[in-house]
Order: sequence, then C-alpha cells, then structure tokens
Amino acid sequence: MENNVKTSFLIGEEWLYYKIYTGFATTDSVLYNHLYTVVTGLLRDGLIDKWFFIRYADPEHHLRLRLHLTEPEHIGMVILAFQATFRRLSEQHTIWKIQTETYERELNRYGEMVMEETETLFFYDSECIVKLLTVLELTDNDNERWMVGMVAIDSFLDVFGYDREARKNLVEHLRVGFFKEFQVNAATKKDLSTKYRNHKNEIDRFMKSDPDSNDLKALLQERNRAILTVANTIREQLEPERLDDVLGSHIHMMMNRLFDSNNRQCEMILYDLLCSYYTSVLAREKKTQLTVSG
Repeated sequence: MENNVKTSFLIGEEWLYYKIYTGFATTDSVLYNHLYTVVTGLLRDGLIDKWFFIRYADPEHHLRLRLHLTEPEHIGMVILAFQATFRRLSEQHTIWKIQTETYERELNRYGEMVMEETETLFFYDSECIVKLLTVLELTDNDNERWMVGMVAIDSFLDVFGYDREARKNLVEHLRVGFFKEFQVNAATKKDLSTKYRNHKNEIDRFMKSDPDSNDLKALLQERNRAILTVANTIREQLEPERLDDVLGSHIHMMMNRLFDSNNRQCEMILYDLLCSYYTSVLAREKKTQLTVSG
C-alpha cells in the first residue's frame, strides 16, 4: 500500500526551489564555480541535508535548484547565503532572472513509497555530476563527456543488481522510445553504428579502466558507494517492471545533468552506444564460454 507522502512544498516549508535563468554557455560555470560553493557551505553548516539540480527550458533555459532544509526555520539563512552570489552574477549579466517556485514532487513517475529515496539519489547524483563537470572542464576532451555518461549509466545499473544482459535490455527499451521521438531512419542508424565502430577501442579502454587511475571513474565509484543502501531499499519496494521504469527516469535525469545542451539527442546517442557495447561484450563472453566448454 502506498504511503501518504506530501505532494508539494511552498516556500517556507522544508524544500526551497529556485529557478535560475542563464545561458547554455554559462550554465556549467554558474553551477560548479558559484552555486556549488554556496551549497557546500550549507551542507557543512547543517542548514540543508540534500539538494539537487536539473536543466530545463520554459521556454527560456534555466537551472532548477532544490534544497532540503534540515529545519524550515533555516529558510532565511539559506536565502541570505545565496544573496551575494545571485547579486554578483546578476550584475555581471551571467544570470538574468531568479524565481522561487512551489516544489511539486513527481509521485506518479517515481512512486510514493520511494519518493524520499528518489530525492536522495538525486542528491548524490547531483554532487557527483558537479564534480565530474569540474574535471571535464579541465581535461577539455569532448569525447570524455559521453564516455563518462556510458560509465555513469552502466555502473548505476550495476548498483541496482542488473547483470549485463538486464542492462542491455533496459537500455534497448529506452533507445526504442528515443528512436521514435527523433524519427530515426536507416541513414541515422548507420551513422550511429559508424560512431561506435570509430570509437570502439576507446570505449572499451574507458569502460575497463581502473577507478584508481581515472579521476572521472573514481567520482562515479564514490557515488555508487554512497547510493548502495538507498538502492537496496528501492529494489525491495518496487516490482521488477516498475523498477525498470523508475531507473529509466533516473538515468534520464542523470543525462540531463551531465550534458549542457541537446540533452535528449545526447541521451539517445548514449543509449545506442551502450547497446552496441553490451552486444559486443556479451558476444565475446559467449564465444569464450563456448571455447572453454568445447
């Protein structure tokens, strides 16, 4: 039976919700050079215990920042903590509008039984993505962002106990939906296959690389350790088919956070690359098993 979970939060209650309007080109910098500094201080001082962000357009591009107050009475201190940063960015014309909104939980999408756990996953994923974006900015390698996306999805599903075949099945299901959305034709499928073939060796190396020697994978490993307990709780609460749907939504939000523009197109490409990768790895594993058994 579903729990009686609160649906919405007005300003002054335990969730504070900002919409921060900025350009595509400045979003990442605003996030990790400015907002995250404030958020880290609020976490350290115990004024909030989790937060998360997404990118959105309504139709103007903006960041949606949600912060969970440890006590509603902290609202004034939390707002003041952001004030100087918002003023400075506004005067620099880096951001052009800030709004507070009512936070409406997506209970139909994620389920009442695991909504708080869902927000905890959002928190750890947001923490991880901000740190990843900081490293990616320093490496300045365009290919690394989408390879990080592949590992982020693969390792996330691993935490939830999905073996490689189950990961492939879920990603294939997600790919079908995006192929329909983008009306992918034979020519586009051929281009996607070519992209995988051209980067196959690079993908294999990155997927197999040791987190101890790869800062990006080390950050993902840190996230995976942090979410293990909450992942087990979600697995216990949801039926397998429902779990697929919920994890698909989490992966979608993960990709939204990772990519600064053309999020859905990037997401579609990642699903296709992962499908090709899983197909290749499973085929090699099957061949090895046949050789051993023979």
